[in-house]
Amino acid sequence: MAIITCTNPNAGTDYDPNRWSCDEAALAEHVGLAHETTYEGCVLRTGEHNFYDDSDFYAMVWDEKTESVIKITYGTTRGWTYHNSAAVDATAEVREKAEAWEAERLTALYTEERKAEKLKALKALDQGVEVKSLTTRGKNKGVVGYVQRVMKSSYAPGDVVGVQVEGEDKLRWLDTERVERTDFPADEAALRLALVLTSEEAAQVARHARANAVRHLSN
Repeated sequence: MAIITCTNPNAGTDYDPNRWSCDEAALAEHVGLAHETTYEGCVLRTGEHNFYDDSDFYAMVWDEKTESVIKITYGTTRGWTYHNSAAVDATAEVREKAEAWEAERLTALYTEERKAEKLKALKALDQGVEVKSLTTRGKNKGVVGYVQRVMKSSYAPGDVVGVQVEGEDKLRWLDTERVERTDFPADEAALRLALVLTSEEAAQVARHARANAVRHLSN
């Protein structure tokens, strides 16, 4: 059934869609002149956005021009759109293309999320890891030691880390933003290499993306 909207694509300026008539011929004339059918064979799913006062009705469709999935809002309670409608009618070929596109989009998204998780793990100040001070002057310049505690700072926003330095009885307290793990990649090239997903991780991401692509595009 595709998307049908009462948009007057062919009617002349003198056509009055509000003229009263229950005559079947008049209704057929109105439908022929004022109703436009779009995305035939390309509607993947339909949905509704519910807001405080109104609702919008939308369809997810495969757009052949952009070769992508797009959202079309075809109706709303904000105004008179009661003739508008949409129904799922995507062909198997269209659905295959749409799911492949969505899977590719999600794969890229999930890959970046996984890289962010790996970067967070590389920076984690877990108890026992060796860290070095990034302070460029003062008593903590060049300090290297092992993380013992991480806690909220009493003097400024953020956290501080208690570092045990060899040969010292007391902990050195440093801002967590001013320390770095000694095993953190030494340069940008090494960091990029460390963030590359393993073949197993990449396979997991691809499976997750494919499954969600099918779910996202199903009613």
